[in-house]
Amino acid sequence: MRKNQYDLRTIWSLESRYAIQLFVTLLMVMIWSALYFGGRLGKRTGMNQMHNFTILCEIP
Repeated sequence: MRKNQYDLRTIWSLESRYAIQLFVTLLMVMIWSALYFGGRLGKRTGMNQMHNFTILCEIP
């Protein structure tokens, strides 16, 4: 079985720095959180516009 060169046990056993991998992982979590909560806020903000638009479309 071939070992993956990015296996975390290998990095620890070789005493390599894993700060970059940890930083990228945390950065991805922060970006995901910002997009998630931004989307929820946008959905809540646009709800009134959506209702106004549907009322406007129903007027003959």
